[in-house]
Amino acid sequence: MQLERIRIQNYKCLQDVNVEFRSPVQGEDTFFTHLLVGVNGSGKSCFLEALGLIFTRIMQGEVPGFPFVLEYRVRRGWVKVCPAGKKAPPGRKLEVTITASGKTRRLEQIPEEYLPRRIVACSSGANHLMESVLLSSPWASLASDLYDLAGQSGPDREMEMARLLELYQALDTNPRVFSIDGKTARLVAPVLFAVIPNFADHMLAESHFQLRDELLRRISSHFLPVAFSITVDETMLQRMIEERRNSPQYGLLAKLFRTEQPDGSKPLHSWMVRRPILSPELDSDREDGGRMSQTAVFCYEPWPGRENKGWLWNRRLSEEFDGDPMLLLNVLTAAYRSGILMDIQLAFHSGEEQALLGLETLSDGELMWLTRMGLVLMSRLSRSAETLFLFDEPDVHFNNEWNMDFIKTLGQCSDILGEGLHHGFVIATHSTLLLTDAYPEQINLFSAEERNGVQVDKTPVSPFAAQQDELARLLFSASAVGSYAMQRVDSLLERAHTPEEVLELIQQTGPGYQRFRLYERYHELKKEQG
Repeated sequence: MQLERIRIQNYKCLQDVNVEFRSPVQGEDTFFTHLLVGVNGSGKSCFLEALGLIFTRIMQGEVPGFPFVLEYRVRRGWVKVCPAGKKAPPGRKLEVTITASGKTRRLEQIPEEYLPRRIVACSSGANHLMESVLLSSPWASLASDLYDLAGQSGPDREMEMARLLELYQALDTNPRVFSIDGKTARLVAPVLFAVIPNFADHMLAESHFQLRDELLRRISSHFLPVAFSITVDETMLQRMIEERRNSPQYGLLAKLFRTEQPDGSKPLHSWMVRRPILSPELDSDREDGGRMSQTAVFCYEPWPGRENKGWLWNRRLSEEFDGDPMLLLNVLTAAYRSGILMDIQLAFHSGEEQALLGLETLSDGELMWLTRMGLVLMSRLSRSAETLFLFDEPDVHFNNEWNMDFIKTLGQCSDILGEGLHHGFVIATHSTLLLTDAYPEQINLFSAEERNGVQVDKTPVSPFAAQQDELARLLFSASAVGSYAMQRVDSLLERAHTPEEVLELIQQTGPGYQRFRLYERYHELKKEQG
């Protein structure tokens, strides 16, 4: 999907922000990437929050609680949406304009086929609000609507209450909205190796394995997953199944632990263990009220005919979730949020290491690389086309090599044998290395002013194939050299009286402009000495 423009008013620090999402060279890319650039506190993360909140609310036919105008394009047509005006009929919340096949329609809600397939947000830091914005905030808004409706009367009251209740119950298991952070990142890798998109088409499946191998080479020359395990609170799971009969995710979670399926087939897991849950009191082995935990283990198996390539998957889970990894991920994230999921583990071999390793042996950067790229790769199927990804500072944990390949890898994972999936990416970043892969049309430069609040402008220079230090200076007003080093060079240039003093620092200084400055001063002093 292609965002075109958005206006946001009165949301936190965004008093009145207009952002235009322009496209780069037409026909060159089949995925749409837009980068939000600016110093800390300039409103980038706040903008991502507002964008996510708008989409989660309009998906339900609701409004986010602040004025906005949003325009975007999907393959079926062009969409413009904003809150209904004061003169709108009672109960109408949105004004929607859709243009498709040369015809324009005005509607009260956005039809399903004109919405993004999914919203996937991934945050880096601990101090983020995406989980609250995408899930908790819509929950609170619906609860408020239900409260207001309870005191009203009228012929449509019961129908509207039933609609709101259905939306409310579905929010915690919404298969269209995902919020992943450092804590829930552990859920992604086990799913990435288990469920293969398009597994019925061997050509598509094998291209998926090849891309997955490319991701893994960043971590290890020979990363070999063996199995993963899921541990749940058995009592809480049974209670949730009873309370949320209309939420299929909890039924699917229970199915993962059944020792025999309703149709008489074998269990989905390889084996299962039940254990008492011990008391949370320190140094106590007392059982906690008879509550039990269940741990199900799922083994990976070789892809048929490619046993020597290390291409592993789980056939039963791929079939159960119809080749859509995001459905299994949705089940696990719902279990995590509800407190049912107690633990998830991935066992793997790495390199020449024979011992089994776990997720805790991965660095933060390795885990987040697998998570972010894994989310895109798991959306590599036609039914997931036109997913909107919101990435907040993905460069935080990545080294220069990973940042250098980030945009290229997004493009590779957003393509199926030449057919673009038309995903949309909005990425807040500080990385000048990421920017060198972007055209100026893809950049929105954020700044915060005391008088006018957050402002968004076009970039003053093209970052495409530019030098990093020049971008840092022009976009962030940052020096290419650290403050301590600059202070020492400047101080020496002012007080040095002999060439020997300067030569000592030259020998400690790396290549670049500051070394050139020192050499200039060195030769000046040599000339003065005669």
